[in-house]
Amino acid sequence: MHEVSCDNRNGQIARRLNPGLRITLVSAIVLALTFNNWLFMRIPLGFYWTIGIWSALMLGIHLAYTHVVKKEPVFSDYRIRVRSAPAIILIVGAAIIGSLSLIFPQPEATRLDVLSALSFGIIGEEALFRGIIWDMLERWVTGKRRFIALSLTGWATAVLFSLAHLQYHDFRIDIWVAIQLGQTFIAGIILGAVRERTSSVTWSLILHSAGNGFCNMAGWLFYYLGITNAQLF
Repeated sequence: MHEVSCDNRNGQIARRLNPGLRITLVSAIVLALTFNNWLFMRIPLGFYWTIGIWSALMLGIHLAYTHVVKKEPVFSDYRIRVRSAPAIILIVGAAIIGSLSLIFPQPEATRLDVLSALSFGIIGEEALFRGIIWDMLERWVTGKRRFIALSLTGWATAVLFSLAHLQYHDFRIDIWVAIQLGQTFIAGIILGAVRERTSSVTWSLILHSAGNGFCNMAGWLFYYLGITNAQLF
């Protein structure tokens, strides 16, 4: 008896759906995933427990999606090859910046805050935006279409990555939140380009960690130089 694979069944179901309905359903799921951390932050477990559990869940969902839907090895989106000078420079640079960030945290931050920003906090973000959402949009909505120098998937995930930071401000917008949204949008474009170029979430994760470490070091430097936000902007 001929058996229909899971991947074929998914394709058949997708083809039966009206394209508009398919895009609407996937978009609704993507938006729900984008802002799901807002609900997690309401769980009375403490900040670090909440972030750790959320990151582990996002990573688990992405690995399950890779295996069940994409029919690929579980860690296929996390493989890396260190065979070029830029790759070695990125890894060494991220390690140095991360170490300095832990030695010199921002005055209002603890070393655990910095560790969260450098490691387990961003694992969930990368697994979600450059993992789950990236795969869903590319498979069901945007395909391989490109705009300027980046895929539509890369642009879409950059926008969603930026908007997701609204939930950390209870969806209130002021000048400082707007500036952060702009910064995270640019960061999302860069991270998306790395994800697309390397086909690996690990590289975007390493770059994300280095970027957070650099921001921490800049904050530490500005504080001890007496430079405030008002003086910067």
